[in-house]
Amino acid sequence: RSDTSARLLQYGMADVARAPLLGPRDMADRPYHSKTDDEEQSPEGAERGGLATFAAGKAAGLDLNELYRLLVESVSDYAIFGLDPTGRIISWNIGAERIKGYAASEIIGKHFSVFYPSSDIEHGKAKWDLEVASAEGRFEDEEWRLRKDGSRFWCNVVMTAVHDPEGRLVGFAKVTRDMSERRR
Repeated sequence: RSDTSARLLQYGMADVARAPLLGPRDMADRPYHSKTDDEEQSPEGAERGGLATFAAGKAAGLDLNELYRLLVESVSDYAIFGLDPTGRIISWNIGAERIKGYAASEIIGKHFSVFYPSSDIEHGKAKWDLEVASAEGRFEDEEWRLRKDGSRFWCNVVMTAVHDPEGRLVGFAKVTRDMSERRR
């Protein structure tokens, strides 16, 4: 979390860096509320997390799962997608389409290794990335990836293992940021 938070702060995303790492399943049983100053300072308030953002979704008539889906789908500066435990793509946001060049209908069901240069595929890099994320909970690196048109781009990738309530691996969350401008 600290490496990710530092990167988010570096990119001017301080609110995201300080937010608890929650998904829709984490949010489902939590009440809607805004943090008070006391909650902001207390461990209990930090544990519950600030849900003021989600209260706006409730006011708009959205349930938390729908709001969470809309939040992820609307992010365009980051490719955010899900993988099943074997590395097949199961979800795709607009940022992934913009950065990687594939429409969701073209890429869902394909193995994520399509983004790896051939030398990485030959060396088993995609499989190794999955193994590290599975064993350690996450994998992060800066490396070359391929777009649909075959062009390379330098990116920061974070892959996080996703487990069900019983602790079984159900897949991976993958976030990619195009860092090509910084690399030049």
